[in-house]
Formats: sequence, structure tokens, C-alpha cells
Amino acid sequence: MSLVQEVANIWRLLTEHPLTRRRPAAAIERFLRWQIAARIHDVPRVVGFVDSSRLVVRRGMSGATGNIYVGLMEYEDMSFLLHFLREDDVFLDVGANVGAYTVLAAAVRGARAIAVEPIAASVQSLRDNLRINGVADRVQLLQTAVGEVEGVVSFSEELDTVNHVLDGADEPAVKAIRVPMTTLDSICSQACPSLIKMDVEGFELPALRGGGKVLASPDCRAVIIEINGSGRRYGVEDEEIDAELRKFGFTPAAYEPEARRLTARESFANRNTIYVKDLEQAQGRLRAAPDFEVLGGRL
Repeated sequence: MSLVQEVANIWRLLTEHPLTRRRPAAAIERFLRWQIAARIHDVPRVVGFVDSSRLVVRRGMSGATGNIYVGLMEYEDMSFLLHFLREDDVFLDVGANVGAYTVLAAAVRGARAIAVEPIAASVQSLRDNLRINGVADRVQLLQTAVGEVEGVVSFSEELDTVNHVLDGADEPAVKAIRVPMTTLDSICSQACPSLIKMDVEGFELPALRGGGKVLASPDCRAVIIEINGSGRRYGVEDEEIDAELRKFGFTPAAYEPEARRLTARESFANRNTIYVKDLEQAQGRLRAAPDFEVLGGRL
């Protein structure tokens, strides 16, 4: 990506995001303050997140720093989680990275969580976020990849939020490490999650295929999953991921957080997509949920 494209993308994020488009100047100020401070003092910083939760953020964490600028980097999906989850739920975060979704689930909503992340540096950052929020006792942390079978796979290590299983063609150009791989069914053998978030950079279909039991369970009510064409590096089309979820009764849906409105979609979005089994049941949960506070406003 060229510098011009990168600047244009940041500008659109700051000025068009649903939580900042009414006050874009404040978002631009947060962005500039962070960029300047991170260059003067390149050390981890603790920043406010949602309600009283916090994140430990370092320079270069592109996903985490987005939450500083716009409150919720992935607005619809993070809002859906916050309105959907309850204290007696289990949340499964597959591809947790530094744990922003896990913090929302455990620290803001008080749910139990299972966070799965194969990269050691990200796992350490995730631990820092659990510790600073006092929720380490509510989160099971697993340092592993997730796929169709148990085993060991090659994984990229230095690509931040886009680390992924290597397919062989990647390996000469990317620093590779070997990591264990397990399955969704193995992870969830003792507790079925109400909500799964899956962001595994194109490896979604193998990960889903290793979770037939958990996906078939009526207790597994919703999935937030990235579908954006990245599966093609493994020979997988987006439609195959959609078909796998529909096989277990999931339907793609769009969420409007301010209206608390969940509506069925004809197809997946070219980004994260929310899938639910029972639209009416999910809608009831969303409408009955307590508000949360972000960037001084309530949703």
C-alpha cells in the first residue's frame, strides 16, 4: 500500500466512522496525540477503552490503536458482542491477537472467555490486557492455531494483525515459526460458547470444519467471522465459508447498534460478518442489554 493510500484510509476512518463522524476533529486530535507521544516515548501505554476497561497499547499495534482513535475499531461487531453477551455466557475468541474482543467480553460484560492466539508476542500483550483489567481468572488462554485436525503448522510471526498459517509459497519471504494446531471441538469440549469470534486470516474454513460438534450445539448462538477473500491463499472461496455456517443453521445478519436492530442479510459482507441461528432470539437479547459507554457517549 502506498503512503497516499494509507493516509487516505486513516482519514476515512477518522472522519467517517460511526462514533466519530459527528466530531471528526476530536478523532484527528487523538490520532495526532498518539502518533507524537508514541514517537517521543516508545513505551507501552494504558488507555481507556469501554466503560472502565483499559488496553495496554504499544506503537505498531494497528488494530489496538484504532480503538484509541475511534472508540470501537470494528463498530458493528464489537457493539453486537457488548449487547449480546451475558455474565453466564462463554465467549470464544479465535485469533485473539492482543485481546480487544476478549477484554470487552470478560471485563465489560463479565462473561467467561477462551482466547486462542498462536503468536508469543501477542499472547504476552493479551496477558497484559487481562492483568490490567483484573480478569485473568475468567479467561482461558490457549497459545495455538485452530484448524480441521490436531497437528503442527508453520505460521508467520511478524505481520501483526495479519499473521497467518503459511501455505508453503509464503515461507521464503516470511519469517516462519512452528506452532501447535488444535480444533474447535477440542477447545470447547468442556464448555460451549454462546458467541464465537473468528479472525484467522483466510484459514476460517479449516477452523470451522474442526468444530462440527460445537457449531451444531443449540448453545452456540452466534458467530462473528472475517470473510474477505483471504481464504483464496488456501484455495478457499468465500462462498464455501458461508455454506459451512449455513449448514449448521446460521444466517448472516447486519447489526445497527444505535437502533439495536438486527436484520437478516441475503449474503455475507466483504469483511467481518455476523451469523446467528435464531434472529428473533438474538434480537431479544440485543434489545434487553444494558448500555455501554465509549468516547463519552452511551450505546
